[in-house]
Amino acid sequence: MGDSRKITSFKRPLTSIVAVATVALGVVVSAPAPDARATPSVARPVFFVPLGEFPRTEAAALASFVNRELGVRTGVLSGSPIPKTALNRQRKQLVAEDLIDVVAARRTTATNGPVLIGLTVEDMHTRAIPNWRFSFSIRHPSGLAVVSS
Repeated sequence: MGDSRKITSFKRPLTSIVAVATVALGVVVSAPAPDARATPSVARPVFFVPLGEFPRTEAAALASFVNRELGVRTGVLSGSPIPKTALNRQRKQLVAEDLIDVVAARRTTATNGPVLIGLTVEDMHTRAIPNWRFSFSIRHPSGLAVVSS
């Protein structure tokens, strides 16, 4: 997934759990259902993907919160390492679009329908808006997102 895809970024001073819930809701609502015949009122499940050092226990707590508060089916996938190429050494930040690619790589036949949200403890920025000092989250209309806590 390169830079040619439409990416929407957010930069807001929110607590991590509220931000993740907001991103999850936005991605679930905006992402098209994989089956055109699917009922629009049925929300797609959300799977969280811990990236790098993000604790799996915190991802599980977020999944539980989103399930309880939004009524969306959730789960946690095994963690994914962050490739060294995702680091912008000059800015000392991860590149959000590269993290979207890491999350996208987790899509398989079994996980093609759900929304996937990567979670990182690292600071990140987006190429889409280079004058921002950081980007708290980024999402892609295909049902992918990354949130930095």
